[in-house]
Amino acid sequence: MPIDFSARPNALPWPPLMFLLAFIAAIALGFIVPLRLDLPGVARAIGVVLIVCCLALYAWGAETMRRAKTNLLPHCAAGRLVDWGAFAVSRHPIYVGATIAFFGLGVAANHAWICLAALVLALAIDRIGMAREDAHMAARFGAEWARYASRTPRWLGPSSLNVLRGRRET
Repeated sequence: MPIDFSARPNALPWPPLMFLLAFIAAIALGFIVPLRLDLPGVARAIGVVLIVCCLALYAWGAETMRRAKTNLLPHCAAGRLVDWGAFAVSRHPIYVGATIAFFGLGVAANHAWICLAALVLALAIDRIGMAREDAHMAARFGAEWARYASRTPRWLGPSSLNVLRGRRET
């Protein structure tokens, strides 16, 4: 039976649970087969900067949804199309922020398994979480969604930089 994406985007595997399971798997693998990155201090500092910046993107996305008075939970139907704030930079700023912050944690902690888990998680979130949410939004908002999706990257991209510089493509 096909999924009715107009009703809700995600069930199982639930994207927030995917983050938790990836973290648990990375830590467990680190105990079983320790694998350090041995990065210099400057690289680890970049990891901390990634964490801070990407958690700020995550928070900006959540706050944008709160201000729009729409649903934040990935297993519930979208109440409206939000195309401003963090959603003008990325169609999925909360996933992008959390995923890149997860990778930054691996770099900052010199933990190869967390970095590898973040890469696998990015692929899974893209294919499962983001793709399903895109299909849900397309089913609910049709042409309005198509216009938004055509100008806003799923992750981040050149058009994201234009938005951050105050220029918006039309």
